[in-house]
Amino acid sequence: MTTTTHPARNGLGRSGNTKGSRGTPSFTRGLIGVACSLIVWEILARSGLFDAATLPPASDVLMVMGQEVATGRILEPVLLTLQGWILGMLVVAALAIPVGVLIGRAEPVYRGVRPVFEFLRPIPGVTFLPLLLLMFGPTMPMKVWMITLAAVWPLLYQTYYGVKAIEPVTVDTAQVYHLGLAARVRKVFLPATMPFIATGFRISSSIALIVAVVAELVGGAPGIGERIYNAQTAGVYDAMYAYIGFAGILGVLINIAIRRIEKRLLGWHVLHREGAI
Repeated sequence: MTTTTHPARNGLGRSGNTKGSRGTPSFTRGLIGVACSLIVWEILARSGLFDAATLPPASDVLMVMGQEVATGRILEPVLLTLQGWILGMLVVAALAIPVGVLIGRAEPVYRGVRPVFEFLRPIPGVTFLPLLLLMFGPTMPMKVWMITLAAVWPLLYQTYYGVKAIEPVTVDTAQVYHLGLAARVRKVFLPATMPFIATGFRISSSIALIVAVVAELVGGAPGIGERIYNAQTAGVYDAMYAYIGFAGILGVLINIAIRRIEKRLLGWHVLHREGAI
């Protein structure tokens, strides 16, 4: 369920800049793609090829989305999903970063815990749902723990790889200059590991949002996923598609926010200087 990606391999080079080869901004091209998809959806829904009840026209779904926004009914589920995502990512970061640093600096510790990690890492976080429901019920703690179990691995392993990537001569030089622990963390470990940590955090955040919605959809925790399930069971399919759309929009906004924070924090990194991320 998780993917390990090295930051040096994650860039797209100069071709990933915000301008296309003909000078068209990526945002504009994205909007054109969305508009074309909605048009195709509208045509297919009205063509009679699909049941109108299960595939309502895009115009009807957009109308429902507008009504949910205008009446403010969308605010509560979005905030609950966002709250679960934030709390889950805080727990993920609090666990993954220190453990990643520890196993990166202490090879015997890594060899000792590696079999356990390799056993747990491939297990989809959703499989823990029955146990978490028994322990916590359809609550926010259930959602947070499910996010943690699913999303901790990319950040943990990226932190580990970042620590292992530090040149030994750099650490030796810091020791020769008698740098204290705080100075070594600030001047050696953070600059070397931050690009890896940022990559891991971005991957983990995407997994966390998916798992949060699944915990709401299947586990009954309050949020966007619960609204999707309620609309589906009630047969109100335009509302179901509307909340699926809200989940997608939330994911896009979170990704944009993380990328902007990452660019601000890592503006010195070569990938950001070249506009590769």
